[in-house]
Amino acid sequence: MFAAARVWFSLISNGASGDRVKILDGGLPAWQAIGGPTASGSEEVQTSNADSRDRLTDRQAQSAAASAAGSSNDKKDPLSALDG
Repeated sequence: MFAAARVWFSLISNGASGDRVKILDGGLPAWQAIGGPTASGSEEVQTSNADSRDRLTDRQAQSAAASAAGSSNDKKDPLSALDG
C-alpha cells in the first residue's frame, strides 16, 4: 500500500519534477485498462555520477540559511521534514 508513496518520494527527492510524477490508483491493471503504453525487455539507461547525498546536503544547507535569514520558502520541499 505504501510502495507507491515511497517511489514517489524517491523520485521527487532525487530531482524529478512533481508535475510529472503521479500515483495511479489501481496500479498496472488500471494503466493497461486506460490504454497506457507498456514495454517488455530491457532498455539502455543513461548513468549519472550524481550522488543523492550531495543533493540532500545542499537542501539542508539552503534550509538552514533560509531559517537563519528568517525567510520562508513558498515551494514545499518534500525533504523539509528531515531538517532539524
